[in-house]
Amino acid sequence: MKSLQGKVAIVTGGARGIGAAIAEELAKRGVAKIAITYLSNTSAAEGVVSKLQALGATAIAIKADVGDLASAPTVIENALDALGTKELDILVNNAASTLLRPLDDIKIDDFHAVFNTNIGGPLFLIQAALPRIRRGGRIINIGSRQSRHATGSPMFLYAASKAGQEHLTRNLAFQYAAPLGITVNTVMPGPTDTDELRATGMAEALKNAATAEKRLGTVDDIAQIVAFVAEDGARWINGHTLNATGGAIMF
Repeated sequence: MKSLQGKVAIVTGGARGIGAAIAEELAKRGVAKIAITYLSNTSAAEGVVSKLQALGATAIAIKADVGDLASAPTVIENALDALGTKELDILVNNAASTLLRPLDDIKIDDFHAVFNTNIGGPLFLIQAALPRIRRGGRIINIGSRQSRHATGSPMFLYAASKAGQEHLTRNLAFQYAAPLGITVNTVMPGPTDTDELRATGMAEALKNAATAEKRLGTVDDIAQIVAFVAEDGARWINGHTLNATGGAIMF
């Protein structure tokens, strides 16, 4: 039997990059029903769904803006209804808003957009999902090394929001999830080879300078760690930030 046989999962931001790799790895480990959310790239989302189905999972894609906080209950309900279940085992909060903008150019709307997506989105999705998550379930937030490590890039709002997300993880794990037999953890990627990173123009510099192996992480590097946290063998890890940076930072 596969390690996650028969589980039900929701992965936000699952149409590409790290989110798509996480969804695929969960399916490889036996997750039976998977919903991914996506913001705009319908064709990419459909491609991921096809891959998940080829791996034997029942899979759907739901168009949703995680930063629209009022929509969180609807996202959870629609996902579970479409999958034909009332219960959930794994929630991966991967969708994020990344803003590279000098301090002088940041507007109030930028603040709300980044914080709504990176903190508000996970918070209200967890609020909506928690009554549906079975005992032994997993909530996994995807963080960033920016929450711990100033890099000189103009990612002030993103870094601050991810730091807040880490503290949200710890508080939820202690106060709410643990009594229900559910764990809440953050997986913190370092520089990872994604379309988003390449678009910043910083990929080569990070490859040469940021990690112990002198390479960028792959989306599979991160997906393997997330899938491990979802397994029963990780049941005693709770309220923790797992450093998935390849040595870019050490703590």
